[in-house]
Amino acid sequence: MRFLLVILLFLSLGLIAQSNNGLVREGNELYQQGKYELAQEKYREAQGKDEVDYELLYNQANTEFRQEKYDEAKSSFEEVVNGSDDQYLKQKTYHNLGNTLVKSQDLEGAKKAYQSSLKLNPQDAESRRNLMIINEMLKQQQQNEEQENKDNQDQENKEENQDKEGEGEDQKNKQDQEKSEDGDKNDQQEKGEQDKSDEEKKSESEESGEKGEEEKEGQQNVGEPKEGQISKMDAEQMLKDVEQNEDEIRKALLLQKMKGVERKEIDKEW
Repeated sequence: MRFLLVILLFLSLGLIAQSNNGLVREGNELYQQGKYELAQEKYREAQGKDEVDYELLYNQANTEFRQEKYDEAKSSFEEVVNGSDDQYLKQKTYHNLGNTLVKSQDLEGAKKAYQSSLKLNPQDAESRRNLMIINEMLKQQQQNEEQENKDNQDQENKEENQDKEGEGEDQKNKQDQEKSEDGDKNDQQEKGEQDKSDEEKKSESEESGEKGEEEKEGQQNVGEPKEGQISKMDAEQMLKDVEQNEDEIRKALLLQKMKGVERKEIDKEW
């Protein structure tokens, strides 16, 4: 009875292996046809529930990579390198993990993956070539970052200088405005003083004009008698007339005296 049980167990294991092999073959055929999603389903279906088949998981990771499911592929490849003891399988997996990380823009991670692949197989030309490409990409990336940092610094310096120039310009405009306002005030003050001076000059001119007119009128009115008054010329003429009359009177009196004397003398002779 025990022998029969062992025979039946081996028969069941053989049927399972044949079934899994059939699924794996179907998956491989679908993979070659580019039907990666169907191939992935076959590999998952063939995968055992109790123990992980890392070769099937490797194939499954490749179908995920082909479908551009890079996060899923990365997780599956990492599970293979961390769980499998097969050095050949691990070396191939490191190489494909490097390719996956390149697609994910993780160049540093890809570099480490290719280096791990070469440690397991230094003769792998593809891993070596990819590593050289990655090193060039990293170098270019570093140069780009340095140039970007320099450009950013230059831009910051430029903006800072522009801000300083703007502040200086604002300060200059403010000072110019203050000067302009002071100039306007001075102009207004000078204008006010000038207007005041002009008014004073005008007033003095008017007063001078009035005085001139009065003097002119006074000069024009000299010799013209005012009502109830004797003019200067009349007064002078009258004075001359009086003096002339006085002279004539004195002469007449003198003559009269002389005549009187003569008569007396005549009378005396008589």
